[in-house]
Amino acid sequence: MVLPSFFILLLVLLSLFLGSLAVQFIKLERRLEETVDVLEEELVDVFGSHNQAERTVRTMETEKEEKEKKGKMSLGDALKMGASLSKK
Repeated sequence: MVLPSFFILLLVLLSLFLGSLAVQFIKLERRLEETVDVLEEELVDVFGSHNQAERTVRTMETEKEEKEKKGKMSLGDALKMGASLSKK
């Protein structure tokens, strides 16, 4: 009699633990979504529009890939790229 009640108690405690863990993951996911939304809004504020921000990011990625093909990017090149992006 003690053994089945022990397993039932163990299952209840395990389900409570897993339920609270699932709730924590859901809260974390919501916070991450809110953070992504805020960052997207900041990008739009900095670059003017969502499309412009996407184009700028693609341009940066393309420039980085070209530099990697030619060789390692120097610190001066990285600073110039950052300065040109801040002017846009």
